[in-house]
Amino acid sequence: MPETALEIVRSNLAEHPAVLAWNRLQRLAVEPSEIVVLKKRIKSTVYRLADAGPGGSAIIAKYCRRPVALHERIVYGELLCKLPVATPHFYGTVPGDEEFDWLFLECLHGEQYSRQSAEHSRLAAEWLGLLHRSSAVIAESLSLPDRGPQHYLRHLQSAHRRLAQALAVCNFRKEESMIVSGAMSQCMWLESHWNELEKYSDRMPRTFVHGDFKPKNALVRRDSHSGAVFTSYDWEMSGWGVPAVDLAHVDIVAYHSVLKELWSGVQVEDLKQLALIGKIFRRLAAFDWESEKFDPRWEIAMEHMNLYKADMAGLIQVLCGSNHASA
Repeated sequence: MPETALEIVRSNLAEHPAVLAWNRLQRLAVEPSEIVVLKKRIKSTVYRLADAGPGGSAIIAKYCRRPVALHERIVYGELLCKLPVATPHFYGTVPGDEEFDWLFLECLHGEQYSRQSAEHSRLAAEWLGLLHRSSAVIAESLSLPDRGPQHYLRHLQSAHRRLAQALAVCNFRKEESMIVSGAMSQCMWLESHWNELEKYSDRMPRTFVHGDFKPKNALVRRDSHSGAVFTSYDWEMSGWGVPAVDLAHVDIVAYHSVLKELWSGVQVEDLKQLALIGKIFRRLAAFDWESEKFDPRWEIAMEHMNLYKADMAGLIQVLCGSNHASA
């Protein structure tokens, strides 16, 4: 999993919490050659344990909040393992401190998924189509989180509320206030047209969706037997719903070729419209997550919000154009 190292630990490895938890799971005393910190956030930390797995392989240790670990355990242990798609091997979970748990996965190596590569885009679309086609029956029985339009409406409403609060209490400069006001206006416009987005989404089949399908969560591996193999990881945002957000940046024609027999009533143009809605959903989630970072310092979050607002303006313009064309 090609992540940039934030920190490398080479001393007292046997006493590191990730190693202790891994040894509890395996019931073995293994000491890695090094521990690489790949991500470090308030809600989760991800480590790579070098030479700690079977045959000297590397292991990914994710320390995250208990509900997230439980969700990913269900996804890996009860769903993905039954599907004909390539995913990391799931070793299991171990209770951590307080409200956190450990999640252990195979560490994959390969080429970072690039949207600029025609080969990667085709492989991603085919992998995603196979995921959506093969997972629906099993996923429907698992009581997974909702990832339909209502989930993103909640993101919209939360983002609007936070932005309004920030506008009221933060000492924004004029141009910063205009960015926040503009994003709020976009939220209001979208909420006023939400029935149209929801009605279109309701025409599409429900299935298991990744929810955070993007280059940093996927890679392409190559071997002499299978050739190029696409795989994705980080299933924290996965759930049950229409596959709109997953389609935001894939080759729609290649995706349709995998699903056209099963979803016979869905045409390429339908999927392109769903992908547009998916991009809007993703930006609403970004609005919500970024607005949470406004207090107490908002400079970096404001830069991101300005980019998201500009992107959203373009998406709304395309949406209006497509609605006029279909009217």
